[in-house]
Amino acid sequence: MDEQVADLKAALLVGLRVALQPDQGYQAFERHQLLAIRFHRAARTNATGVSERKGWCQYFEEHFPRGDEYAVLLWERWRNALLKDEYPGPGVVISHGQRHGHWQLVDPGAQLYVDLESMWTDYAQSVDSLIELLERDPERRKAAIKYRVDHHWEVQGYAFAPTHGPVASASVSSSSTRLSS
Repeated sequence: MDEQVADLKAALLVGLRVALQPDQGYQAFERHQLLAIRFHRAARTNATGVSERKGWCQYFEEHFPRGDEYAVLLWERWRNALLKDEYPGPGVVISHGQRHGHWQLVDPGAQLYVDLESMWTDYAQSVDSLIELLERDPERRKAAIKYRVDHHWEVQGYAFAPTHGPVASASVSSSSTRLSS
C-alpha cells in the first residue's frame, strides 16, 4: 500500500473506537454521531463529484459489508437526524454493547437496530473495502487522494504571546480547503 493510501486509511480510522461501560449511554450517543461523520467522510472520499446522498448510497452499495438495503434509512434517520437534530430519527434505534441486536428490525414499528460497537466493525470493514478498491483502480485512487489533499486538516500547537501572566497555548485545526471569493 502506498503512503498516500495508507495515510487516507489511517485518517478514516483514527481515534474511532473507545472502551465504553454499560452506563455510558450519552458518550455512546456522541460516538454514534462521530461514526456517522466518519461514514460520510468515507463516502465523500469514495464518490467525488456526486451529491452527498448519492455518494452515501454508493458507498454502502460498494463497500458496506451488510449491503445497501438500509442506506437511505441510515442517511435520513441515523446520519442526518443524529447530526442535525441530535436524536435518532424514526425507524432507527441506537445502542451500544448489544451486539446481538445489531442490524435487526425491532418493535415497535420494525426499526433498524444499530449497535455502536458492531457498526464500528462494519465501518472498519467498509474502509478496508474502499482501500482495496483504491489500490486496484488508479482513476478512483487519484480522485480519492485529490479529495483527501483538498480537504486535509490537522491539529497544530500554537502559543500565544503573553500580554500578562504565563504563556497560553492552544490546539487549533487548520484546513487546506480554499474558499473562492
